[in-house]
Amino acid sequence: MTLYRAALSITHRITGTVWSVGLVFLVWLLVAAASGEDSFNGVQWFFGSFFGVIGLMALTAVAWFHTLAGIRHLYWDSGRGYDLPTTYMTGRAVLIGTAALTALTWLVMLISWI
Repeated sequence: MTLYRAALSITHRITGTVWSVGLVFLVWLLVAAASGEDSFNGVQWFFGSFFGVIGLMALTAVAWFHTLAGIRHLYWDSGRGYDLPTTYMTGRAVLIGTAALTALTWLVMLISWI
């Protein structure tokens, strides 16, 4: 296995872990919503803060990377894509797709928010 493929594969596992930790924030939001207006306002304040927005942006990138790398792994599970040119092409597609889909997600969110 090439170092390039190994690095993206390891990153896929790391983003899976980060994505799982990110679900704690979803649980926090849901519990706060069920707990009342004051609790919910506190969570909304956090997510609306600079660090909250940066965290949500990072979590969006993590979700897209993990999804696209997962599709790449499924492609490998079919027994294809192990040759070096295809490995590089699909790796670049994951990285470019992550950047593009993260930006598109936030652009759509901001347009719908305004």
